[in-house]
Amino acid sequence: MKPELVLFDCDGVIVDSEPIAIDVLWADLQSFGLKMSREESYELFKGGTFRKAGEEAQRRGARIPSDWADSFYPRLYEVLGKGVPLIPGVTELMGQIEASGIPIGIVSNGAPEKMELTLKPHGLFERFQGRIFSAYTYGVSKPDPELVRIAARHFEIAPGKAAFVDDSPSGCKAGQAAGMLTIGFAADTPQKVLRPHCDHLVSRMDEIAPILGLE
Repeated sequence: MKPELVLFDCDGVIVDSEPIAIDVLWADLQSFGLKMSREESYELFKGGTFRKAGEEAQRRGARIPSDWADSFYPRLYEVLGKGVPLIPGVTELMGQIEASGIPIGIVSNGAPEKMELTLKPHGLFERFQGRIFSAYTYGVSKPDPELVRIAARHFEIAPGKAAFVDDSPSGCKAGQAAGMLTIGFAADTPQKVLRPHCDHLVSRMDEIAPILGLE
């Protein structure tokens, strides 16, 4: 059965910004004394909020100032402003979904300002106006399922009739907890960390259409 709504995470699903952001985050937290490899930081911080990353770094012994998150964003935005590529095949998939009469939206733990910066050069920020659901706007972040439920309520569609595509364990946990058909996008994420938390596992965007009953 085709879903009546398809929701996408942003970073790592629509735009290939996750490796860039994690590299900037890792380097920044190292300067405050976090002892962690780049690979460990990618696994730990992927899909989360930067505020929670700072809190976790502090718990691990880093000397994180109370205003760290606010000061970090300008440094990150400067790097992201140089350009972030789209995930191959994502706009084609979106067009295919919408051509089938199914609405689409974005549910992200990222800040609206960051999504504007990464999506706007591709014309997607304007395309999704009114259909972007950020943890920073609603005060709740994945893995809490409430953020994806908020998106479903906006479209007046029951979560059980929706599908959600995410590339992080936290996002996939949120989708499953909300009762949505959850598709783990494992292009850059190890399949083993997504597999327990999703209904389907894919590594390319063109694998998703058949799961949604579009082919």
